[in-house]
Amino acid sequence: ISAFFGNNLDLLLRARQIETVVVAGTATNVAVDTSVRDALQLGYQTILLEDCCCSSEPSFHEAAMKTLRVLAGLLLAFAAFQAWPAAAPVDGGVLKFAVGAEPPNYDCHAQTSFAFIHPVRPHYSTLLKFDAANYPKIVGDLAESWTVAKDGLTYTFKLRRGVKFHDGSAFSSEDIKATYDRIRKPPPGVLSVREEGYADISVIETPDPQTVVFRLKKPNASMLSNFASPWDCVYSAAKLKQDPRFPERNILGTGPFVFGEHVAGSHWTGRKFDGYFEKGKPHLNGYMALFVAGAPMVNALAAGEIMAEFRG
Repeated sequence: ISAFFGNNLDLLLRARQIETVVVAGTATNVAVDTSVRDALQLGYQTILLEDCCCSSEPSFHEAAMKTLRVLAGLLLAFAAFQAWPAAAPVDGGVLKFAVGAEPPNYDCHAQTSFAFIHPVRPHYSTLLKFDAANYPKIVGDLAESWTVAKDGLTYTFKLRRGVKFHDGSAFSSEDIKATYDRIRKPPPGVLSVREEGYADISVIETPDPQTVVFRLKKPNASMLSNFASPWDCVYSAAKLKQDPRFPERNILGTGPFVFGEHVAGSHWTGRKFDGYFEKGKPHLNGYMALFVAGAPMVNALAAGEIMAEFRG
């Protein structure tokens, strides 16, 4: 590896500009041993590609060298990217991306794939969420703060104020209660694939519009992670009271994007929700998910019709 990075390797390692060191060679090679040892001592993940350059065939050796050059170039490019100051977000634009599968219905609670998450989830909020930049750290979404009792049997959440659903109706603790009652005890005809994940909840209380309390039968160490599930979309209690199956064919959330349209076999769109509770967000004016995969997706990407493929 040092043959490609030269003296820059040590600087990159100590500057913490790369996360993983890829080392090619054999485990008995002194230079390789040194590279692995130094990287491990500095706390880096290390991948050893054993024997990748040990064939006597010139063609094999040349191919291996090309691979190493590509890896080295990618690592250097990544290091340069990491060191570059983050630019301020620019508002506007529509993100167009491909998704390989179309949602069978619109109900988050009945789904398991990320192919569903990509087009549908931007319309909704959850109680908690995983911090994408610091996974698996958990942060609040609709919850502003929370406490867990010492015995692990009571979870109390304080909710954000001033949150609105896309139809203008006010969000409250009743919506959290109705959502999780539906997940843990689905009414007849409603599918909840995470029912067992909330089996330890005995009762959900709403002492006031901004407070919701979950009381458990026994401690559950995974409960906060469960609450951060991206499939636990929070629904309107009023709509669920009218029809428990309302979310299957209707979209009404508090998320950053309002539902635009779903054209079966073609696309799904969302547009910016001006009343979103996180001020200054979303930065995009909207998004379009195109249901396309394989060669048509590659062609669309090459033609600039889409910017990425989000896989599930």
